[in-house]
Amino acid sequence: SYNVELVRRRMSKLLEKYYSGVWMSKLSELYSNIFSENLHPHALIDIKKWTDICMVSYTLCVFVVQSRYQSPQQGSIVQTGPEIPGPSKGALSPSFGVTPHPTSASSASHVSAEVCERIKEILHRCSHGLWASALPKLYVDTYKMPFPEHILDNLSLLLNICIVEYPLSHDKTKAILYSSPTNKKKEKQCTDQTLPFGLEVSAPVLPPCLVGPSVQYSSVLITDVKSSNAVTIRYVGEKYSDAQEAMEETMSSFYKQRFAQFALCKAVVGQLVAVSEEDGDEVTRAQVVEIISEDKVKVYYLDYGFLVETSRVNMLELRQDFLSLPFQATCVSLADLQAFCSHPSVLSSLNKLVGKILLMETIEPRQENKASVVVLYDTSQEDDININSTCLKALQDHSMNNPLTVKATCQNVCVTNVDPEGIIYCQLPCRGRARLCQLLEETEAIFSSQVGKHGVNLLFGPFSGKVCLAQYKGKWARVEITVTYASKVVEILFIDLGVPMTADVTDLREFPPALLPDFIIIPPQPDQFMDVFVTLVHDPGHFVLQPWLDMHKLAILMGDMILYYTRKWTGSSTICVQKGEVYAAKVGKKWCRVQVKEICDSDSVCVYELDYGKTKVVHRSVFQPLVTDFRQLPFQAVVAQLAGVTRRQWSDEASLLFRKHVEHRALVAKVERVLDVKGHLWECRLLAYLVDTSMEDTDLWIHSLMADVCDEPST
Repeated sequence: SYNVELVRRRMSKLLEKYYSGVWMSKLSELYSNIFSENLHPHALIDIKKWTDICMVSYTLCVFVVQSRYQSPQQGSIVQTGPEIPGPSKGALSPSFGVTPHPTSASSASHVSAEVCERIKEILHRCSHGLWASALPKLYVDTYKMPFPEHILDNLSLLLNICIVEYPLSHDKTKAILYSSPTNKKKEKQCTDQTLPFGLEVSAPVLPPCLVGPSVQYSSVLITDVKSSNAVTIRYVGEKYSDAQEAMEETMSSFYKQRFAQFALCKAVVGQLVAVSEEDGDEVTRAQVVEIISEDKVKVYYLDYGFLVETSRVNMLELRQDFLSLPFQATCVSLADLQAFCSHPSVLSSLNKLVGKILLMETIEPRQENKASVVVLYDTSQEDDININSTCLKALQDHSMNNPLTVKATCQNVCVTNVDPEGIIYCQLPCRGRARLCQLLEETEAIFSSQVGKHGVNLLFGPFSGKVCLAQYKGKWARVEITVTYASKVVEILFIDLGVPMTADVTDLREFPPALLPDFIIIPPQPDQFMDVFVTLVHDPGHFVLQPWLDMHKLAILMGDMILYYTRKWTGSSTICVQKGEVYAAKVGKKWCRVQVKEICDSDSVCVYELDYGKTKVVHRSVFQPLVTDFRQLPFQAVVAQLAGVTRRQWSDEASLLFRKHVEHRALVAKVERVLDVKGHLWECRLLAYLVDTSMEDTDLWIHSLMADVCDEPST
């Protein structure tokens, strides 16, 4: 099986890019190149059934795909006929369904200076490159005038203004255009180097400039935060923190034996020194920042990134032997937070990170006098946390949230999407929705006024979690990038509509700077409903849900596990079982996915059934490793508590009433909040309303039913 909806969206996007058509034999290769994933073989069969996006003509042996970017007379073709050698293999001549415009020999070998400048402006904004095939549409969208089509037939015409790269050496029909690097000044020599604290140093010898790892993601230690534009980090790894630790051990040994010989007589602001701790066991490289008094000096630890006041007697001459390793502390700037760099909510979120090791993604490398632009991720929890997104969410005005309250009746509710799993997304009338509509109208006016100008708000530096703008049914709307691909294609989610889509980076826009603060403070507007099955109930404060539309997948999984482990398990082959780990275990007659809660004794183990929410005690001999194939489906048991009620202890009568209305029943859940739980999988993770929709005339909100018993005394 494969994700049909995802492949359909991607296929539609692929065929929009190759509007003149591609051979069916080349479809899998193109799909893999663009989306960095192999196309499921069954998709080549299913595409014939996708009549909402494809039409089949066996006379021409082609599929025609209608595109939202094209007029009704134009389509995209997937050729199924025999392959043709030469340059037309893979991508067809752009003559199908299009009337060619005659081009003179002189114009075909020339590009006007005005067109060159416009293309340079576009490529300057697309800092990560642009597919040549996407240039015409972007050019027309930006300048509202026709693109000289002869350029695509001879990309060498652009070599004086950009770099043309062919990522597939065997296919010259696919090219990526990069903005030509401007003539930059040579990097400052390390004899005149600006260090992280900002003071310049002139010295006979300085260490080389710090160069980060060549990988996209690096482990870093956060050492200091002044603003989101000045986050001080240290790289963690063999060539960085490990090398520094080894160097400091050598420094400690060296200076301990020669302390008096290298004691500093006089300190000068900007000077590089070695600073010894009181006991002399640790010696650190530093820069003198301020002379406080005759005996007190303020220094900046160049490998740690923070200020320290120290006694002058602790300061030593820094030997050239200890300048071969770059200073390890460096500043970075968090992407998309520049406009809120010193906001108290942002600083509060960032200050909690000092002393933590995080994962860092570099969006824009360090340039002269400009810090690297990065995204930080906290990977210490079950789900990775995007720190940049967390800081932006801290700015949201929660008074603009949807107005859903207990026993509320809402009119003018707009259903924006119903996804394949039955989850309903809708917008409720509220202050946030009204303000959002107003901002989007202002955005449309700003973008219209910028046609033909340099400031077209093209997206700069896409990354997962970035919030920006894209068009949906001809109107601008807020989106969040959920997945990025090397091929300039991204997966996006319209956060106010609940609609996922595959898009080209060139279709996205930054928020107009003047409106950015107003956009950011508005929380996402659709509410989320899902069909669930309640498998187990203790009381309204603790019950277990299963997603209804995944129940058939769970049934198939259970059957597969029985077949697999019945053949494998002999009853005598035991494994070492540890508390907190996940295994397959035989519970009764079924094989289940479980997490170990407790080791009771040498024979008995207490386990939590990860798909049903029940706790059982089983024999130590019934465990087997949970193989990868059986880990693909998310664990189905979700522990929840009822929203809309404040009771923490429930009487037996109240619990019985709740159980009678919800246990072993299919209901609709309105997700109020995902709880921040860092513990075990059997702890409560969801705050949700439950709705019984089985009655014809009305829906029963369970929290309203339980509100009537909240005033009863607890037993």
